[in-house]
Amino acid sequence: MVIDAVNWYIGYTWQLGRRNIMDVMKKFGDVLECHSNKHGAEVPEVDPKDNKGSEPVSCGSGNQGSTVELKVGRHNDQHIVSIEPNGKGAKLALVYVRTHGKEDTI
Repeated sequence: MVIDAVNWYIGYTWQLGRRNIMDVMKKFGDVLECHSNKHGAEVPEVDPKDNKGSEPVSCGSGNQGSTVELKVGRHNDQHIVSIEPNGKGAKLALVYVRTHGKEDTI
């Protein structure tokens, strides 16, 4: 399993940041917009042994709150950007998750 994560802050209107990020994420597929109460509230549980790897990402349970989570991809290869409003800007977290089976290599 490979997990890359980056956190940063933007000092301008987070809605503008969301639009820009969605435009970039579209190159990986359809972007799903989810909502949670904080960064990482809907961290994906990925088990490379199950057969869910090829299923599209989902919002999971709840799907409410002020933090926006933009997701694209499949359970075994997904990009997630979490946008948490903070004053006039926002805290952002970018996560890339990629799993592979026991016999595969990345």
